[in-house]
Amino acid sequence: PAQQITQGELYQPGVRFQDLKLSEHEVKEGSWQLILVVDQQCKNECAQWRELLPGLHASLGKDRDRLLWHQVDVSQQQSGLLLADPRGFMVTRYSLSLSPQAVLKDLKRLLKISKVG
Repeated sequence: PAQQITQGELYQPGVRFQDLKLSEHEVKEGSWQLILVVDQQCKNECAQWRELLPGLHASLGKDRDRLLWHQVDVSQQQSGLLLADPRGFMVTRYSLSLSPQAVLKDLKRLLKISKVG
């Protein structure tokens, strides 16, 4: 059996951010995107991740310029962290219950092996 390396839930190939119909926000192509999706019920975890994201971003070191992060407020979807590739395709969805270190480890591994963005 194949072993999954990522800490998040992988999207099926070909899913774009627009396909998720979360908001009118467009994923800017050319950079990796980490999107904090905040629903109406998400209070403590979302606030915690809002505070943690700048530090997580800075922890990427020289690769931090390859990743943009932002927040999208939604009413119908579950909160989480979404990762989109530089072409606008969805890669991974992370639960907000994951540790920032687990997400950071995934991001560092991905940016190390990726030649795009």
